[in-house]
Parts: sequence; structure tokens; C-alpha cells
Amino acid sequence: MDIAWVSTARDRDVRDGLLAQAGLAVDGDVTRSVLLYDGDMAVGTASRKDNVLKWFAINPSYQGQGLVGMLLTPLATEAIAAGISRLFLVTKPGNVVLFRPFGFFLIAETSRMALLENRKDGLSSYLAALEGPRTGRVGAIVMHANPFTLGHRYLVEQASRRCDALHLFVLSTPGGPWTSAERLSMVTSGCEDVGNVFVHASEEYLVSPATFPTYFLKDGATGAQAELDIAIFLDKVVPALGIKVRFVGTEPEDLVTSAYNKALKEALPSRGVEVVEIPRLVVEGKPVSASRVRAYLGQGKVREAAVLVPDTTRPYLVRARTSSPLPRR
Repeated sequence: MDIAWVSTARDRDVRDGLLAQAGLAVDGDVTRSVLLYDGDMAVGTASRKDNVLKWFAINPSYQGQGLVGMLLTPLATEAIAAGISRLFLVTKPGNVVLFRPFGFFLIAETSRMALLENRKDGLSSYLAALEGPRTGRVGAIVMHANPFTLGHRYLVEQASRRCDALHLFVLSTPGGPWTSAERLSMVTSGCEDVGNVFVHASEEYLVSPATFPTYFLKDGATGAQAELDIAIFLDKVVPALGIKVRFVGTEPEDLVTSAYNKALKEALPSRGVEVVEIPRLVVEGKPVSASRVRAYLGQGKVREAAVLVPDTTRPYLVRARTSSPLPRR
């Protein structure tokens, strides 16, 4: 058996054929992929997207021969050499047992997907370290805040009035005009005057490339990834923080977020978690959204973008697009 890195269009076709044979859908780009060959025949494949290992597929005739390690090892070794020591792995539920000998531990699973991590207590340690009350009417919001807008601020204000404590998770996924640290800072400074709000980085556990990759592709599909993300929230986050209600904003434009909100409303109430959908803030006759702000910035319309964000966000617009001073509201 030999391992080869995927480097050509033909290699990618071979990889995708093995994935299709295994009933796996290709859900976007990857950092690296490998193929396992028996002579001239490709019999297995696996891939890595940053710190997420996925797309493991082995020809049915070769299953049960201990080939998982041959696919996993080069991808994990390369990631560690690049300074990525914390790894996540997405697979089918029936395959979880195959990865335990390699130091991967189950975080959550649904009927279609399972998420593992190479730390036994990663999620539990993360949740235990979060600040904020865990009793009473505890609420939660998960937001990208790319950037933090007046619409986000309105959602936080409305939600904070309806609960005793509000845990606000900001996606830690990189990408876009601002880093994850900048977005977290925007939200923290933009909510510091709201006494019962506790802002947290989501890390990889909520709406991340590991739990919900199609969110970042914006192709209109939610599917199994949304189910996995919701399962982590319900099975792990809700009991750890005592969450009773999750707040979302209405989503008239983004199909993926709208479908995700619908999935939340279908899944959470049956588990005792209320879902409250708050109407989107409207400015100048249009809903306020981060995509609208980014569109203005892309057109060089910094002043128009500034109207849609709190004063605390405005310095980030200046640094991203211009050095000109912005008018205060």
C-alpha cells in the first residue's frame, strides 16, 4: 500500500469518485487530500481543511484491514508540523470506533455525522471555563458579527430584557475583513454597557467549519451539518450553562441562516429550550445586516456603512477601508 498526495485534477477526480462511492458529498475546498493505492488502484482517501480531518472513504473490498491509520497519519503529521496541534475529525457514526485507537474522542453525533477531537475533555473544559450565571432564565445568542452592527446590538438589547443572563457566542472562525479576535472585541465593546450579557469566543464548538461547514459556503444547504451543530448545542452547551432560551433574528435574505433558524425552531422546543425570533432592525427602509455593511465598504461607501454600526465598531471600518474620519451619529 502506498500513500500519494492529491495534486492534479485527475487525482481530485479519483478522490471524488471514492467519496461518491462511499455516499459522501464534497462540501467545499480542503487544505490537503491523500489517496491510498494498492498497486495502481486507489482504494482509500481522506482530507484535511485546516484543523478538521474529513472525507474518509475506503473501498468496500478493503474495509476492515486497518487502513484508517494509513490515511490519518500523514494528514495529522502535516498539520502538527504546521503548528496545528488541536484536531477535529468528522466521520459517519459507525466509524467512530475506528478512530479511538488514534487518540480521537467523540464530542457529539447524529444519525448521519459524528464529530471527534484529539482531546478527551476539550468541550467540557471549554464550557466549565465560561463566565456567567447558569441558573434562572438563561439565554443564548450565537452570532458571526462580521462586523458587529446596530442590528446585532438591537438583538442583544431585546434578548437581554427577556432573560436573567445572556450568553453571547461570537464565531471564532477566521476569514472576512476582520479577524476573529477583532470581531470578538467589537462585540465585547459594543455590549459592555449591558450588565447581564457575557461574551464568549465560540472556538470550534458552535457554527464552525467542524460542526457546520456549509454555513460558510452559503450555498443554501444545511442538512447533516446543521443537525450536528444543533446536537452539540442541545446535548452539551444547554445542560452545562442551564440555557432556557435561544434568541435569533429574523433572516429575510440569507437562505442558509434562514434554514438554520427553522431547524432550531423545530429541534429546540422538544428539548425544553424556547426559540425566540426577534424582528430585524430596519434602517432607511432596509434590514440592517453585516452583509449590507460589507457591501458598502466594498463600494468605498464608508459613511453609508458607518450609519449601520455602533460607534464602537466604527474604528474597525476605518482601519479596514479608509483613514478618513467618520461622522458621529
